[in-house]
Amino acid sequence: MTLWIGIGIAIFLVLYVLVMRLFFHESRALEKRIDYKNIRHWKDEDKESEGHGDL
Repeated sequence: MTLWIGIGIAIFLVLYVLVMRLFFHESRALEKRIDYKNIRHWKDEDKESEGHGDL
């Protein structure tokens, strides 16, 4: 019984590592395609209207 649990955990860990590796690889590829010059700085209008500004 514990052998099957160990095999299940090992399979889960291998799949987890493969999925995370693919995710980070895609993330790096997307990061290279983004043109940050065209992105405007985000402002929270609610905070500015309340007079809090940047906290």
